[in-house]
Amino acid sequence: MLKETEYNFYYKLKKQSVHKTEIPKTIIDSDVFSTLVNGGIVGKERVGRGHIYQVVKPADFGRFLSSVFPNPDISVSNKSGNIAKFRDSKATTTEGKRITFLRGFKNVRVNKQEINLTHYTDNFGLFAVELKSLETPKICFVENLDTFLEAEKRIKDDFVFMHTYGRIGGELIKSINAVDVLVFSDYDFIGLNEYLKFKSHFPSAKFFIPENYDYLFQRFSKPLKKKDGGQQIPGEAVKNSADEIVIKIREQVLKTNHFLEQQIVIREINEN
Repeated sequence: MLKETEYNFYYKLKKQSVHKTEIPKTIIDSDVFSTLVNGGIVGKERVGRGHIYQVVKPADFGRFLSSVFPNPDISVSNKSGNIAKFRDSKATTTEGKRITFLRGFKNVRVNKQEINLTHYTDNFGLFAVELKSLETPKICFVENLDTFLEAEKRIKDDFVFMHTYGRIGGELIKSINAVDVLVFSDYDFIGLNEYLKFKSHFPSAKFFIPENYDYLFQRFSKPLKKKDGGQQIPGEAVKNSADEIVIKIREQVLKTNHFLEQQIVIREINEN
């Protein structure tokens, strides 16, 4: 399916000729563009040492635009808008719904309303909300859902636990008002990156390291690989960080090509 880059190009081409050097390579090499040129709908003409492309058959080109961009004038703000305009929910980046899960045994202020979190945790296991603001003295972000549902077994001290649907973004972090911030993630590059996101907004944020971390790593760590079998590498923030914890885990993962999943931390508690 065609996306925003193609949309911008084809609507520009509708109005004027376009020099080859102005056309993205992905479009020049695409089957769609080749079909338009080979079918005589778009013409190619030499100009100096280069070429320009222009619409030769406006009626046919108009039918092409209508078929691939059924609603060209709508403003896209969500995935349904992407489908309506581009026939592809992922055509453009849109701001997702900030769905957040909370657990704990304290009252918190969520979207400026007082919430008895104990009631929801005891009766339903969690409290879910499209988060706009959160106020609580102590917050612990937990990367994985299964660990989030048991995190209080390992982390006490009246922390409120938070887990997000998808990766946490900067805007969501800014919506949190807390004093003590703890990040409980996998002990890999992704987990370190999540930690550094919080650290950039909460300088005193800490990364949770169990006392028996070295033992757990030695016994339960697993090879570091992407889902497609490729090799994970640290992003720029992780690679350049001088944070003591980041250095420890980053260098350990790079040296061993292994990492520790956070779920084993909870498992150890269950087995003792």
